[in-house]
Amino acid sequence: MEEEFETRAWDEAPDAEPLEEDEALSPADIQSNCLRQFSSTDFIMEPGIFSTLKKGARINDVQAMVENHLKLMILKTFDPKKADTIFTEEGDAPGWLTELIEHSTWRSVVYQLAEEFPECLMLNFTIKLISDAGFQGEITSISTAAQQIEVFSRILKTSTSNFLQSPEDTRHKAVVEFAKMVCHGQHTYIYAQVMLQILSQEAKGGNNIRRLQQEITKYAINKFVFEAASNPHHTEVSRTSPYDLQPL
Repeated sequence: MEEEFETRAWDEAPDAEPLEEDEALSPADIQSNCLRQFSSTDFIMEPGIFSTLKKGARINDVQAMVENHLKLMILKTFDPKKADTIFTEEGDAPGWLTELIEHSTWRSVVYQLAEEFPECLMLNFTIKLISDAGFQGEITSISTAAQQIEVFSRILKTSTSNFLQSPEDTRHKAVVEFAKMVCHGQHTYIYAQVMLQILSQEAKGGNNIRRLQQEITKYAINKFVFEAASNPHHTEVSRTSPYDLQPL
């Protein structure tokens, strides 16, 4: 509804006074005239504001510019302690947070911040909101999601389904992404393997699940070897990359 209103307002806005015969002006002259009008006092309140904006840029371009600027500012200045006060001051999740996660642009910002500030309660709560809203497929690589059993369970279910439905030629990539997510920590590895062991007993798809378990185990071993080799006290361990999975 909000987008429809914005689009209608943009398209049906009354025209402003001609900017010195726009048709005869170059793009640079039009931009200069737009800047001159915007520099005047309270021009943004004038009824011809939309018409002038349309002469200077498309609404999608303006929106993208504003969103990109806001994203950079948020990522640069985000304070997890201040963010957590949202709950202590308001006592509940604010309504704007629910609206925010409906937009992919701002979900991506949450994902980036969650990786950088995994202890932030506000971000952990937002990750759960995103999962509750059905976007768990986007957060398979988010470390904070692994700290919430409900969120991780949804991600595990989605990832398993994606693996079983993936074509043979893309299955290796699906396995690598799945293994990276499962091997985030010991608790996620054990939990996932137990769930997969139960699924492997099913007549339909059981063989593929067992293959997936084997590849996850191989990935976990390689990850352990790589991390041990990175330790100077383990100089005799082969430096095998944890990402060197062989295709299924």
